[in-house]
Parts: sequence; C-alpha cells; structure tokens
Amino acid sequence: MLARTPFGDALEEIASGTLSSGSGKAAASALALGIACLRKAVAVSARHAPEDARLDEAEARLCALQDSALTSAQADAIGFPRLVRAQPEDEKAQAADDLAALADRFTWLCAQVMAEAERLAPMIQANMANDILAARRLADAACAIMEANGAENAGNTADGA
Repeated sequence: MLARTPFGDALEEIASGTLSSGSGKAAASALALGIACLRKAVAVSARHAPEDARLDEAEARLCALQDSALTSAQADAIGFPRLVRAQPEDEKAQAADDLAALADRFTWLCAQVMAEAERLAPMIQANMANDILAARRLADAACAIMEANGAENAGNTADGA
C-alpha cells in the first residue's frame, strides 16, 4: 500500500517496466501530497488561532480525503494489472469499467480537495499561501491524469470496443 511504502520505493515502482500502476499511482501520490500541504497550512495556522474550531474540523476532513486518495492508489494498483491481464472480452470490459468508475470517484475527490483549499484560504496564515497553491496545483494535475486514465479505460469497455 502506498501509505506504507517508502517514497523512493514508490517512485521506483512507478518507473519500473513491470506490470504495475504508473500514472494512476502518480495521480494519487500527487493528490496525497497536495492534501499534506493543506494539512501543513492548517497545522501552522491552528498554532496562531487555537480557538478556531474550523481548523480542527478541516484537519479531520483532510485526513479522510488523504485516506481516500491513498485507497484510490491501491485500487488502481489492483485494477490496472487486472485490465491488462484480462483475457475474455467480458472480463476485460468489466476491469475497464471498474477503472473508469475509479477515475470518476477520484476526480470527485480532487474536486473535494479543491473546495477544501478554497474554504481554507481565508483562514490560513499568509506565510502558508504557497502550501495552498501547491495543494491546488497538485489536485488539478491529479485530476487531469485520472480524467485521461478514465477516458482511456472507458474506451476499453464493451460499449467502447
């Protein structure tokens, strides 16, 4: 699982020539890094405004979003080899459908992260602006990657064949 994998090992797995998730894992990693930047901005801001319960609530939401991003990486790591190895056309179509649905859920998750960044921006300390920027850019990149993956996989379904 990506959450327990040393970063260098995750990079090497993505870069390898083995049958493993590449862009899907990269998208999930980017989104998780973006969420970590938001969590950093919240943590620093909370030190300056310990009475602001909105920051504690945001931390809880961000932790849940980060868990979902990492779960998506795991689902992609299982789904991609399943798609490539599927032999009967109906199994291949089902694997493609599953990955397309994963991409849809992931893009929704990216939208939630972007909404969280917007909601938090006015509460965050000014010196944390680049962490908000990083979160937005990473979420946007992750979304673009998974939208492309979803479109490609939708083309591998029985309907798209």
